[in-house]
Amino acid sequence: MEQYAVLAYRHDVPGGSFQGNNLPGRSQLFDKLYERDILPVVSQQAEAAIEGEAIQVHELLDDEEGQIGAPRSVALANVGVIINRLDRSMKSGQIQRNDLLPPIINENATRSLAFRKHRTDSEVLTPLGLSMPTTLVESAADISSFLEAQKALNIIVKPNSGTNSEGVTKLHRLAVIDHFAADTALYGEQIIQVAHDFSVPFPSALRAYDAASQEAFTGWSQSFNPKELRVYGFHSPAGTAVLPVARAIAGGQDNWFFVDPDSVPERVMEGTRAAMALTAKISGALAVYGTVDFGYGSDGINEPDWQAIELNGRMPYLLGYDKHPAIADDLRNCLANQIKATADARPVVEL
Repeated sequence: MEQYAVLAYRHDVPGGSFQGNNLPGRSQLFDKLYERDILPVVSQQAEAAIEGEAIQVHELLDDEEGQIGAPRSVALANVGVIINRLDRSMKSGQIQRNDLLPPIINENATRSLAFRKHRTDSEVLTPLGLSMPTTLVESAADISSFLEAQKALNIIVKPNSGTNSEGVTKLHRLAVIDHFAADTALYGEQIIQVAHDFSVPFPSALRAYDAASQEAFTGWSQSFNPKELRVYGFHSPAGTAVLPVARAIAGGQDNWFFVDPDSVPERVMEGTRAAMALTAKISGALAVYGTVDFGYGSDGINEPDWQAIELNGRMPYLLGYDKHPAIADDLRNCLANQIKATADARPVVEL
């Protein structure tokens, strides 16, 4: 029986402006899926593409131009997995036969968990010992309790459901209560964290991915720009693959540089692997694709160490071939393996 993987979009052109270029290299990914006996296709109209027991799909003819073939109908029973590229959850209330839906990467429950920073902190990162001190502020008492427990001079205030560092404010600890008092609408919507200086150089034990990466790695890893280690995680019934990259922020731009995975501390790699598996368990998902972003730095009191800044489980940007061909290829192999393993583990559909 033919087995399809459907990349589900909600605009006329897959990868349109709503999503930017979050998944470059689709043609290479599709080639890898063909090699694994998975037939990759795209759908355009979100939930409306699903009609009863079938889904309207298109061949991807030209990835760069977004050209697709004529629509055709595929039975949901022949779809092994749907990859959610909607930039939101699937609206299950608009689907007639939810019982026929295949596994989704990432499931609605996974996105809901990842959308709320306090939940990912309290339910995933903290139990695994990865979190930096964080609390959801619902009253002034929450602030007082947090400041009593944490002695750092500076505090980060940011939206519980924010993205791309929008709305992030750094305050002196004595200004936090007044900040919330001046705008009570912030209660229940903002979290506070101990501020860390993530501009210090990375530990010297980290090594460049390869000789071609050495110059950029040395320059950025030892710079005093804010930077983070992004560890990709691909969890499926076959296990959890992880792969690290790094980026520094300069002039408001991401500057990617590349790290030898064998030089990354085990706590960071295994922590990411455990975070993806725990996220899947909590959200009841067969598969989770995401990242854990780590910073290396100090709160001004303790020695510098690796701190998990956040877990991104809502389809983060997959590094492109223009950044590093070998790593981009490794990432797409990880994603293709995840899609294959998830499709193969789909429960038998009874019509």
